[in-house]
Amino acid sequence: MKRAIAALAGAAALLAAAPAHATAPADPVKVLQKRLAKGTGLKFTDTISYIDLEGTTAALRRTGKLTLDRKGAAAVEVRARTVKNDADHLGGIVDDERVIAVGKRTYVKGGILSRSAPEGKTWVKLPRASLGLGGRYSQTINPAEPATLKALITSGEKSGRTYTGKISEAELWKISSWFRLSKVIKPTDPEVLEYRLTLSAGELPQRLVTTFPAASGPWRRSHNGGETISVDTRYTGWGSKVRISAPARSQVHEVKR
Repeated sequence: MKRAIAALAGAAALLAAAPAHATAPADPVKVLQKRLAKGTGLKFTDTISYIDLEGTTAALRRTGKLTLDRKGAAAVEVRARTVKNDADHLGGIVDDERVIAVGKRTYVKGGILSRSAPEGKTWVKLPRASLGLGGRYSQTINPAEPATLKALITSGEKSGRTYTGKISEAELWKISSWFRLSKVIKPTDPEVLEYRLTLSAGELPQRLVTTFPAASGPWRRSHNGGETISVDTRYTGWGSKVRISAPARSQVHEVKR
């Protein structure tokens, strides 16, 4: 009897010492919001490729950095470089394009958009906020926006720290300022984008791969159909010190509407 009582007492002690419940997993959206509230920075790289029967060929690479606020990107500085530069694909229209977007102001250097700059001016101020032509051809989804991240997680199927799913351009136009800056003009025939989002161990966006038919959007003129465009974006430097400022006014030519 004494042994039974002792055993029961020991079991009760173990139960008392054990946690009442397992720790709930962190909410990625809340983790992101806390990070954005600190107003720090983020860096990213894009590799844009087209996929056909011959395999995968990189067409464009883009590197950039952002300063963050509560909604996502407060300012962006990005550079796009063409990998495969021929008339059948990008034809140099975004080759070596540099873009600085601060608030509602966008400045472009290089690429076809800056060719209107007179001698002595190296930057062109666009009449409308955008991420340049490179924005149209690159990653139009930004998981550093709380509303966008929530949509990707809600719509996606989770496996470990990866979410796989589909999201429409119509929904992105409503919720994402990054998408609107990338597209500039609201799509009249919205596509559905497939995506695979992977979060880091700290529940922050680490990698995003989106795919869509090549015979759509800005790629429509250079593809006959059957090919797929893949945009692979890596996010690094969460919390890094990033400073982005507009170019000197003496270097800027303003394009009127």
